[in-house]
Amino acid sequence: MATTYDYPGDLIAAQQELTQVRADLTALYKRLPYSVEPMEAWQRPEGYWLTTSRAWE
Repeated sequence: MATTYDYPGDLIAAQQELTQVRADLTALYKRLPYSVEPMEAWQRPEGYWLTTSRAWE
C-alpha cells in the first residue's frame, strides 16, 4: 500500500479558503450582466485617423 502523508492544517485551511473564494467569484460572475452599455469613448468618432483604404492602392 502507498505511504500516506499528513498535510499541515494551514495548507488544508488555505485550500478550503481558495475553494470558497472561487465559489464566491463564480456566483458573482453569474449575477453580473453579460455586457454593459458601450461607452462613448469606445465609439469611432468623426475624423478617425486610420484610413479605411489600403495605403498602397
